[in-house]
Amino acid sequence: MFARATFTDPGVYPRAPESEDEENDLRQPLYRNIEIKGITVKMKWCETCRFYRPPRCSHCSVCNNCVEVFDHHCPWVDNCIGKKNYRYFFFFVTSLSLHILTVIAFTILFVVKKKGEGEGMVQILPAIIILAIAGLASFPVLGLSIFHIGLVALGRTTNEQVTGKFGSGHNPFDLGCYQNCCTALFGPLPPRYLGYKMPKRKKKKKGSPYGGDEETVHNGEPLHTQHIRIEMEPIAAGGDSISDTKVNLFFTNI
Repeated sequence: MFARATFTDPGVYPRAPESEDEENDLRQPLYRNIEIKGITVKMKWCETCRFYRPPRCSHCSVCNNCVEVFDHHCPWVDNCIGKKNYRYFFFFVTSLSLHILTVIAFTILFVVKKKGEGEGMVQILPAIIILAIAGLASFPVLGLSIFHIGLVALGRTTNEQVTGKFGSGHNPFDLGCYQNCCTALFGPLPPRYLGYKMPKRKKKKKGSPYGGDEETVHNGEPLHTQHIRIEMEPIAAGGDSISDTKVNLFFTNI
């Protein structure tokens, strides 16, 4: 699991090609609002990658890439933790916690057994040293495991928890404890994005800083924010999962 978490692509989005009119990139609105289940989520314009970050995406300052469902950058595995490798990181941390607890339990049994047989301190000293090291290591590892178990159950990421997103309101990505666990740890993974080549953007007309005629840009008024509303409709009766829903997008310039 350590190797999978280290070498698996976390979900890096490819950067958009440079525009032929770089001045227009600087005039892009800073945010676009997207509405999911009645909750407004901001999509921020990334100046480095040159696109609006999808919901839950964030730009890693260490890797200098936008990562899908960004959780955090982990120095242990020297990689970002995102949608595609989060499950491997989760199972690595939890399995390491179980391993440490097993070492502690068997070491205690060994020490008790040797003391009962009348062994001296010299004979059980190595076991006591191992017990001390395992005990010290258990605090951060167990704490991290419990923290991520709670995040998975709540349908949150470390980035969302630390920055306080959805802290005062409903989390639109919360599908319930069971569905959150199934989606994060056992759900299907999206394809690799880095092999996809984005089409080059055409040079924008001088009539508008956002391309096209003025009439196509909110009746000639400056476009500050684009609001996107998402509505999910069940495809079939009884459909509860995301795969059983139809997504409708409604765009409004404000």
